Amino acid sequence: MNNTLKTYLRQTTNAAPLAVFRIGFGLMMLYSIIRYWAKGWIETIYIQPEFHFKYYGFEWVKTWGDYTYLLFVVCGIAALLVAIGFKYRLAIITFF
Repeated sequence: MNNTLKTYLRQTTNAAPLAVFRIGFGLMMLYSIIRYWAKGWIETIYIQPEFHFKYYGFEWVKTWGDYTYLLFVVCGIAALLVAIGFKYRLAIITFF
């Protein structure tokens, strides 16, 4: 059984499906961020409401106000970098 596991772990696989997923995910997230901005949802969902439901233990988290737009810009740039594969590890951590 140990030989079977070693053989399985040493096999090489094609990275193309993962690359297609990465490109699709990055483009889909970029489209979503652009859509939120274009429809004005950033303002109506995150900035305007006076009351936000809080998760237990995270009552201390406050909204960023107008800096929320900056957060969306950073996420949009990170999503674009994920889609094109430039500095992927840094980009996906930043997007997260």
